[in-house]
Amino acid sequence: MSGKELAGKTAIITGGAGAFGTALGFEFAGKGASVVVADLDGVAAERVAEEIGRQSGVSTLGIGCDVRQEVDVQKMVEQTVAAFSRVDVLVNNAGIFPMGALSQTTVEDWDNIMAINVRGVFLCSKHVIPQMIEQKSGCMVNISSVVGRMAIPNLIPYSASKAAVIAITVGLARELGSHGIRVNAVCPSSVETPGWAESKKALSSALGLPEDQVLNALIQGQVIKRMLTPEEIARIVSWLASDDTRMVTGQAISIDGGSVFPTY
Repeated sequence: MSGKELAGKTAIITGGAGAFGTALGFEFAGKGASVVVADLDGVAAERVAEEIGRQSGVSTLGIGCDVRQEVDVQKMVEQTVAAFSRVDVLVNNAGIFPMGALSQTTVEDWDNIMAINVRGVFLCSKHVIPQMIEQKSGCMVNISSVVGRMAIPNLIPYSASKAAVIAITVGLARELGSHGIRVNAVCPSSVETPGWAESKKALSSALGLPEDQVLNALIQGQVIKRMLTPEEIARIVSWLASDDTRMVTGQAISIDGGSVFPTY
């Protein structure tokens, strides 16, 4: 897909000031969409939105939003509609990635990951639905994970949260299809971001492996032996938001180098 396939559309990206959110913002802007960067760090959201607008020439908006808080989510949607009159795409990207044995996970840690990774998807979806129904069109793309389909040790809370995201995706696709609204998820494997060095240290501790063996442990089950880039995932997400996929809904699409295959 190339050109301005998303021109005239408005996309909200939660967690939009992080490495992956920024890649999503630039991808959507490059396809001609107006971009709303929503992030817990409002200052960073405004900065990223301004940079996306400066480089791409599209209209952007940066909003501080804690996806755990319904009042914040309501304001985010209201500000988007006030600025652009519509919401065509919601990318539920905000999330956290804690590691460690379940027996060492505190109740507070469990509640926080569920609040961000699951409640956040619920709240953001809930509050864009009325606008999309009014428009008789809309698209949601939820960022799940390969471990949402195949849970692994030391990532059980995260795996559970991403499995819930898939369940929300399928249920909403069935619930909203008659309104012209599509809902899909993507399930990436390990992604190489600027924070990879820090993540590698945490994984080394969680997995009980030397740091130089962590990457091999992550990709050993893949057919394609490398990590993903944020830009590769962003291209799949923008494709799912385009008219090229008008008949695609309720899907959890693996972007994992061939580590999880469907049963057939």
